[in-house]
Amino acid sequence: MPKGKVEIASTLKRSFRCLIEDPGFIGLYLLPAAVFTVASLLYAIPTTGIRSWIASNTWWIVGWGVAFGVVLAVIGLAVFAGVILKATARERGKGMSFSAALRGGFRFRS
Repeated sequence: MPKGKVEIASTLKRSFRCLIEDPGFIGLYLLPAAVFTVASLLYAIPTTGIRSWIASNTWWIVGWGVAFGVVLAVIGLAVFAGVILKATARERGKGMSFSAALRGGFRFRS
């Protein structure tokens, strides 16, 4: 295949084959969503007087929402870096565990 030309169909086939043969990829892809879901559920637990608490703490809630968004973005970037490391190792004929890929993603080096 000439450099610069990408065949979408074969790339998608290889990608899905990787997901089926190595479920660690699925775990890496789903980790940011799982973190977000758990945090959202914990935040959404109803308490008494919740409306008045929200009204009196609006700026606090917005600030924590932004901070949580930044943390989630960093986690997402690190996880997707781990996906790239795991895929690269697989292309080179080597195996890489879920945890090794995740550690590598957070270190931002292979």
